[in-house]
Amino acid sequence: MHKLLTGGATVAVAISLSVLGATASAVPLELPPTGSAQSSAPTAETISAAFPHLLPANREGEVGYRNATCWETDRGYIPSPNDGDPEFGNWVWQWRCYSGGANQADPFYRIYAYQSAAGVESVIASLPPVTVSTDLNHGRTYTNYKYTDNGNKILTVFLGDPQRSRFLMFTDGYGTPEEVLDWWRSAPL
Repeated sequence: MHKLLTGGATVAVAISLSVLGATASAVPLELPPTGSAQSSAPTAETISAAFPHLLPANREGEVGYRNATCWETDRGYIPSPNDGDPEFGNWVWQWRCYSGGANQADPFYRIYAYQSAAGVESVIASLPPVTVSTDLNHGRTYTNYKYTDNGNKILTVFLGDPQRSRFLMFTDGYGTPEEVLDWWRSAPL
């Protein structure tokens, strides 16, 4: 079963899954517990420390996973949204990475940091209709929100992890949904 989230309502949709490691349920959508509150404002280094194999180690770094080109920004510069992007709300800092892989065709990915997990929850609540699933990445299960609009999008939340509950990963790629999910599964989350 997959859940389709539409404007705050949850609709259960039966779908046969053949993708390895994917599961979903037909229970009403409830976000995982948010864990403990974190008091300090996140920075580029805070995000890098939470995702050490996905992002550069600090603000001066520019190379991420599979040699992706990365750059970071705070709210002093808000990049223009791409077609099909969700509303990312009141994020505090973000890393943006693109052109990874041997042919520079990997999906691009971003890690958004919010002051608290409530910021992540607000983004999820405002998404267009999505498929909600749990997917396996290196032996750990994560909740993903997936939809297609000018590319295949995956928003990954870490709300059950007190150390990463205020981060949101956004993956966007022009491959098939399975290809984008395969890349996501290989990423060092």
